Amino acid sequence: VHNTSMSRSVLKTHATLFQSLLRLADPALAAGVGLVAYRLYLGDWPPPDRYLLFIGAGALAIAALFPLFSLYESQRGTAAAEELRRLFLAWGPLAALTGLMIFATKMGDAFSRVWVTAWLGGGLLATALARMSLRVILRQLRRHGRNLRRVAIVGAGTLGRNIAERLRDAPWTGFHVVGFYDDDRSKVGSRVAGN
Repeated sequence: VHNTSMSRSVLKTHATLFQSLLRLADPALAAGVGLVAYRLYLGDWPPPDRYLLFIGAGALAIAALFPLFSLYESQRGTAAAEELRRLFLAWGPLAALTGLMIFATKMGDAFSRVWVTAWLGGGLLATALARMSLRVILRQLRRHGRNLRRVAIVGAGTLGRNIAERLRDAPWTGFHVVGFYDDDRSKVGSRVAGN
């Protein structure tokens, strides 16, 4: 236990390599799904310019929309279901923008409805699978002592001890408790919950 009056630490969030890769992967996956869906459903190749423009606009929209749903912030300690919920919510406005764009430009007959549906559904599925795969990779790294975030808990009482025990019992979160800060001088130098 350290004395809070003597030490102070500020935890700064920073984009990890994995989150940066997701920023590139999401639009790329959506574009890839659009191209594959076109090839599988409509057959001819290459796609007409209007489809390529649609796919490019969709990729740009993803790059703009997804950060608004906190999809590129650290997901450490966030349940997979919550991340998937936010991803699903992010695809909602994208679907609405797609419909609005087709309606506003009166190009409904220029695009296959099946293809648009396959692009939206396949894009959601591809980005969800990418995130779940990343979670599996990070979980394995953390089990081997890599990609850990070292944290100090403020308060070495019952609540602080409970938090430390919960983090110890959930190694997949990647939080490793290195110590406690407390204003009770009698606790300085003592060990709490094995730390």
